[in-house]
Amino acid sequence: MPIHRRSLLQNHYKVLILINAAGTGMHHRGVMNPAGNLVELRQSVTPALLRLFAALGGAAQDGSPFDILAGQRLSLVAVCAIMDALPNTPPALARNIAAALAGFLRHDYLAVITEEEDGLLVKLQPRLLLGDDLDEAIRQLMEEHRRDRQEALLLAAKCDEIATGLSDGEAAATLVALRAFAERQRRHLAWEEAIILPLARDRLSSDDLSQWKQAMKKRLHSVK
Repeated sequence: MPIHRRSLLQNHYKVLILINAAGTGMHHRGVMNPAGNLVELRQSVTPALLRLFAALGGAAQDGSPFDILAGQRLSLVAVCAIMDALPNTPPALARNIAAALAGFLRHDYLAVITEEEDGLLVKLQPRLLLGDDLDEAIRQLMEEHRRDRQEALLLAAKCDEIATGLSDGEAAATLVALRAFAERQRRHLAWEEAIILPLARDRLSSDDLSQWKQAMKKRLHSVK
């Protein structure tokens, strides 16, 4: 699924605003509007969080594809921490967080998986050697991606329901599912960091990286 870069920017800003709101009470003043435009969202973020966003989503755009992918993956780690904390979040803020999480799961999360499959793995697989014995592991990784895509979309719909004001009892199952999803993502990311990414950094040529980056730019700027 092509992902529009503007959608990714908006979802990153929304997630950062939610972190900021927890410390400043902005959600009580009506600053957090899930439908707000990009300029309004940017103005609502503190300078420190804006720098954090730039490091994760903007500054690495001129770097290597590994740098850009690392920013996407770190964003996912941060959002997983928010999922963990959601059960202990005040109701008004939790509804706003849920609205932003729905967008993240539908767009940013799917963009991470797409980049890993259509970028990283497409370039790595031809570079694998007979003794690497990674074919089965990569098959399992792709199967996990397939299941996680499906669950992310289901959880996004559940987050939409929380955002509209489900009772604590009705939302409880979704909060448990979000925490379980977050834990699976951390395990998945850790396995890739230990096995896939070091091998890719060692094997991919400069031509591989150049081709990957060009294809990555097209994916990030394609229109849905």
